[in-house]
Amino acid sequence: MKSFSAIAIAIILPATIAYAPNPVISIAAKGMGLLAPIFKVEALLQAAVLGAISKVEKDDVVAEINELKKTNKALIYTYGLSPFSSEAVNILEGTGYDFTKIELGAEWFLLGGKG
Repeated sequence: MKSFSAIAIAIILPATIAYAPNPVISIAAKGMGLLAPIFKVEALLQAAVLGAISKVEKDDVVAEINELKKTNKALIYTYGLSPFSSEAVNILEGTGYDFTKIELGAEWFLLGGKG
């Protein structure tokens, strides 16, 4: 015979643990730290090139992000070609929690400095 607490756990846990992260993604995520210096240099180069093409005020972008943060309980910026973004969205969807997803296009480099 099961105790009351075992029954309560059996009822509660399936509702709260809706999605387990993909183990392959979890392992790959641990290795991403090794690539951080490369990503940083890439981001600086992209910012320099795109900044020369179109003038985007950093303060305007920061203000827009801060406004989105104020008006959304949960906010995620995703990149459709990233398995990490897909995994994060799957986890959020599994929670049933209301969130806002802002998709960064695969062609982000064509969108100008703000894009």
